[in-house]
Parts: sequence; structure tokens; C-alpha cells
Amino acid sequence: MVGQLEINKTEAQHKSIFVAGWRPFIGWIGGVALAWQFIAYPVMLWFWAILQVKGIVPAELTAPPILDSAALFAIITAMLGVGTMRSVDKRNGVSTERMK
Repeated sequence: MVGQLEINKTEAQHKSIFVAGWRPFIGWIGGVALAWQFIAYPVMLWFWAILQVKGIVPAELTAPPILDSAALFAIITAMLGVGTMRSVDKRNGVSTERMK
């Protein structure tokens, strides 16, 4: 247990945002998924329709499916909740360096 805590501590101190552990990875994936859902996908649908009108994309070819919003929001809100709990712990001076 102590060895794993040391590994976690070393990973969290790494300067690269991509190496600092699984939390940044999940955050980046959530951010990319939200960007796809609300920015890239709607813009892609516009271009898809324009390309179909011009005959570049066949009319019978459908656009890629949209992401499942319920699962996406469940993951994102859970991450935000955990982050908020940790912020409250830090503000109240609760040490999380030791596991009981």
C-alpha cells in the first residue's frame, strides 16, 4: 500500500499534464467529448448538409451518430463533484496524504 502511494505521489508531481495520472486523462477526454458534442458535431452537420447539396457526399449517406449525452454528463458531473469535494477538503485543512 505504501509503495503504491509513493508511485501515485511521483506521478502527480510530474510536470507533464499527460503523465500526471489518470485524472488529467479523464479530464481531457471529457473536455474533448464536450467540445465534440457542442461545437464540432453541429459544425460538421452543417458541412455535411452543404456537401450533400453539392453532391460531394451521397444523399443516402447519413452523418455519424451523436454521443450519448446522458453517459457523458454523468461522467463529467461526477468528476466535477469529486474535484469540488477535494477543494472543500483543502479549504478546511483536511490532509489526504494518509489513507486510513
